[in-house]
Amino acid sequence: MMDKGINKDLLEKAVNLLKMKKERESRDSIEYHKIHYTQIILEEISQSDDCWLSICPFNYHYIGESFEKRLNFLENNWDSEILDDIFLMSIRFLREAELTMKRQYKQKLWNDDNTYERIWDWFKSLTNDDIPSNKRSQLNYIQNDYSLMLLNDYLGNKSFQAFLNYEENIKKIEQQSITLKETSNKIQKSFGEEMQKSVDEKLKKVEQLSDTLKNLEQGFNFVALSDGFSRMLNEKKESKESILQLLFLIAVIISAIPAYKFLSDGGANLTWQQIAISAGLELVLIYFFRVVLFHYRTVQTQIMQLDLRLSLCQFIQSYAEYAKEIKTNDKDALDKFENLIFSSILSSDEKIPSTFDGLEQLNSLIKQFKQ
Repeated sequence: MMDKGINKDLLEKAVNLLKMKKERESRDSIEYHKIHYTQIILEEISQSDDCWLSICPFNYHYIGESFEKRLNFLENNWDSEILDDIFLMSIRFLREAELTMKRQYKQKLWNDDNTYERIWDWFKSLTNDDIPSNKRSQLNYIQNDYSLMLLNDYLGNKSFQAFLNYEENIKKIEQQSITLKETSNKIQKSFGEEMQKSVDEKLKKVEQLSDTLKNLEQGFNFVALSDGFSRMLNEKKESKESILQLLFLIAVIISAIPAYKFLSDGGANLTWQQIAISAGLELVLIYFFRVVLFHYRTVQTQIMQLDLRLSLCQFIQSYAEYAKEIKTNDKDALDKFENLIFSSILSSDEKIPSTFDGLEQLNSLIKQFKQ
């Protein structure tokens, strides 16, 4: 079996040789017509792209190699027997090519309408007397049974069998389509369930992360609030230490003045003017001591309030979550807590002394000493 067409160079050499041999024959002779029609067929084969391989599969399968060998012999071993073989094989190729073209609804082999009919009709008119005895069986086979053999080969072809089994093939295709749809639905369902499961898991993780972030945010808010209170508390403690040192200094001065007067000369030479001045200075220092002491108590009170607020910040989140449930019935559930936490830092209830105790009496006493 040949898997490619006959060599084109070989076909062209055979055509040229047939042209030369044809000139030596009489135009009315059978030999002339054999050579002439063989030449026409071989020319048409050589002009085809695949040398009729696609439209003559039957002959390429059974006689393709023999046909090519005969063409090779023709150049060096010209005789009537080889010419008859080439002629009969050419007719076989011609008949199959024409039937294939008609079956495939393609254009004719020749542009004119009657070339094939003229060759085939002339071949059908040949008798056993027109050909050597050893070729008569081939002649009768081509004239009578060959077309049937081509049809039989075509009916056994896979493409025709597929046509015969059309309904069965349709059922198989439909069944396969149903199977594919079921498989596709199962895959989609399985994939959808897996995707839904994956999405649910991711959503759950996102919700957990969201809750964690909310808790962190709340925690950071209370940390910031607590830090603010801590800074204020530290400032107040530092202020408390400074005030305490100032109180100690004033107390030392108040104690040092009379001690100095009595220790310097035993208090024997003290005049009323000196006593009055010392007493006035002591009263002034005592007044400032009371002012500073009041401020010390105020700072101490503020420190206690800040300590209380820092303690409240430690449980405010839990308290707020608990109060959230209560607020559905009572919207003012956290008012007292918020008023306490966010209220201003209060000072002591005591008032700063605006006058000296006994200042008027001291003023009268000084005036009498002057008189």
